[in-house]
Order: sequence, then structure tokens, then C-alpha cells
Amino acid sequence: MNQNAQSLIYSYLNADQSVFPKELVGQLHANDISAQDIEFWLRKGRPVKAPSDFVPGKLSREIPLTCDHVNYDTHFFLYLPRNYQPEKPSPLLVIGHGGNGNMSKAYARQIAFLSIQDWISIADQFGFILVAPMTEKGWGNMGYAIVFSLISKIKRWYSIDPDRVYITGHSMGGHLSWRSALALGDRFGAVSPMSGGYDYVARDMMPLLWNVPGYATFGSQEPYQIDDYNRKMRSWIKKHGYNWIIQEKPGGHEIFFDELPRVAGFFLSHPRNLYPAKVWGQGGRKQAVDQPDQGWQRIHYWNPFKPIPKGCFHWLRIFDRPDLREGEKQKIVGEIRKEENAIHLISSQVRKVRIYLHPHMINFSQPVRIMVNGETLYEEKPHPDPAKMLYTIREFDDWGRIFYTWIDLEIHTDRQPEIWGTGPEPGDFFA
Repeated sequence: MNQNAQSLIYSYLNADQSVFPKELVGQLHANDISAQDIEFWLRKGRPVKAPSDFVPGKLSREIPLTCDHVNYDTHFFLYLPRNYQPEKPSPLLVIGHGGNGNMSKAYARQIAFLSIQDWISIADQFGFILVAPMTEKGWGNMGYAIVFSLISKIKRWYSIDPDRVYITGHSMGGHLSWRSALALGDRFGAVSPMSGGYDYVARDMMPLLWNVPGYATFGSQEPYQIDDYNRKMRSWIKKHGYNWIIQEKPGGHEIFFDELPRVAGFFLSHPRNLYPAKVWGQGGRKQAVDQPDQGWQRIHYWNPFKPIPKGCFHWLRIFDRPDLREGEKQKIVGEIRKEENAIHLISSQVRKVRIYLHPHMINFSQPVRIMVNGETLYEEKPHPDPAKMLYTIREFDDWGRIFYTWIDLEIHTDRQPEIWGTGPEPGDFFA
């Protein structure tokens, strides 16, 4: 194993540079660092440096958090389980609190503190590290900046399994959990919305739930039609056979504590898989979250070098279509056929797609065929590219996002994707 790889990889990935340094490519070649070398060191975990004043079994004081993506500062609470072992990668659970998008900092602090306390016994039982960030701005684009900045910070403090990061939340935090599943499902192993959600069936967003498992709970007498929306989504999911549980409980807008151990067990039985055989991608005119929520433009300034990529769906990525009309959507489905060493895509309104590749998906020693809407657009032997590997890791700040290279394709045809679970099977409409 190339011993020069470790220091070079770590120094690059931990650097604050916003652009990919050209000299890195030469250094990788000069040191004979292969894609396998990079994956080996990435799988060993990133260097961590935990603060000395946080101890297992004791809820932290509020801790400052500066967002990477926007000039916004907040705080969070941290809990290390009693059985925490520094040398063992731990699962991480992000807890989004309830409230509204125009609340006081004092109230946000109080409700975040109460939210993390609800999960402490579960953390001790199942070994989760808990974090509960605060927001008085809601959980929209600002919320994503808070969540991903916090995940990045905790991964630098503690040994976190990058494929066992989960998110949950109640009420407004339930909305966050649903939206995280729909827009950013490839960031989490599983999600658990509690007493949240809107009519995502009517909004034509439900197929995106294919990409991430979920365990949702709601009361039979929720306000704001949350109960009606969850029943409607449960019916859709049952019809299509997605890996989701939506549990209705007697009661109202509350946390159902008897469900928490089941949610924790569901989480741990669903580590993230970045190389699934099938994925669904969907998006509108803007994919990258690099703008604030409507109404905050004159208050917050977003870092153009640190966008939060949204148009990525595991190994598929679609790019912006500024020319799309209001209400139009890009849709794409993908299937890996290992026996053919091929990838089949069906897309509508997509004009550029990036396909990330890993040996778990295809055989790099043979040509891989990529078909889009029945037409072969790529048939070559792909070559591992260490520079692209490291670029992807740092773009997402996700050491578990390991792909050996990517292929960019321009698409000029359209074919309406089918929703899995109804009509023909994927093998039929991908023919």
C-alpha cells in the first residue's frame, strides 16, 4: 500500500481551498497513487480531534456553530452515548426541532434542548451520537446549511460512520426530515419524519422516496391536515412497495415514545448504499442550494464556493435547466445491469447528466455501455481518476462518497420515466 497516499490525501481533503488545485493531479501521478490506494485510506476513516470537555453520558452545553455555506451563526447540543468508544465509528443522528420560521433564539434553544433529551435513552441503548441544532429561521435552505455544516463539524471531532448518518425531527423538524428524504436522500442512511409533511403526492414528488428508506409517525388527530397528508402518502407507498413505514398512532401532534426504539432499529438496519441498482432523479429549474430562502436576500450572504448540491441522486446527477418553464421538471430513472456491464437511463427534460462509477457497480476492466432513452451514448472502458475521486469527496465533504470516476453525457431526447411498482417492470420499459 502506497504510504505517501495517506498524508497527501488527508492534507488535500482537510484544506480550506475552494477550488481543486491543478498540482494535485501531478502529485498523485508522481507518487503512483491509485484509486484503490485512495479508497483504502478513505475507508480507514478521517483524522479526528475531539474536544476534551465533552464526556460520554452527559448532555453538552450549547455549542457555537458557524455555517460553511452562509454567514449565519447558531448553536447546537451534543450527546455522546455512555458506551461511546473513540476508536469505533459511531452512527450519527441529527434531530431537527419544531417551531416555526420566525421564532426567538431563546425558544429555539429551549425546544432543541428538549428535542435531544427525548433521544438520550435511545442513544445509550443503540450507540448513536446525537446532535440537535437550533434555528430561528426555519429548516428551508438555511436549515440545510445548518445541518450539513454541523455534520461536517462532528465528523472532524469524532469517528462517524459516513454511511450511518440519519435525520429525524418532530413538527417543523418532521418537515425537514421529509424534505431531506426528497431532496437529499443520498446523504442519509434513512430518515424518520414525525408529525410533519405536506401533500407530496399532489406535488408529484413521491418517486424520490425510492432513494432512501424511511420510518414516519403521525397522530390520528394532527393539525394542519398532517394526518390526511400522511395517510395519502402511506397509501401511495403501500401501492408502490417502497421501503417505508408510515405509522399512525392514536393521539395528536406529539412524539410517540414507544416508536423511538423501532425507529432506532430501523436506522441501524439501513446503512446508506451509494451504489443501488436503481435510482430516481427529479428536479426543477434550480438544483444547487446556493441562494437563501425567499425574503432573506438582504440579510444573508451565500458562499459561492460552498453550494449544497441538490441534483445528485446516489450515482446519478442532473444539472440546472434555467430554461425550463415554471412547473416543468427534469425526471430520470437509472438501472445498473451488472450482467451486461451496462447502465440504462430513461429521462425527460434532462439535458446533462453525470454518472458516477465504482467497481461495485460495473466492471472497469471491460467497456461499459450507457444507454439513454434506448440510444447508446457511451461504450468505452472507463478509467479510474484519483483526481475526480478526491474532488467529489471534498465537494460534498463526505468521505464515504467514494466513486472512481464520472462520465458526463449530453442528452437530446425525451422519454417519460415510469414509476416503479406500477405498470411494466423496470426491465420492460428499459428495454
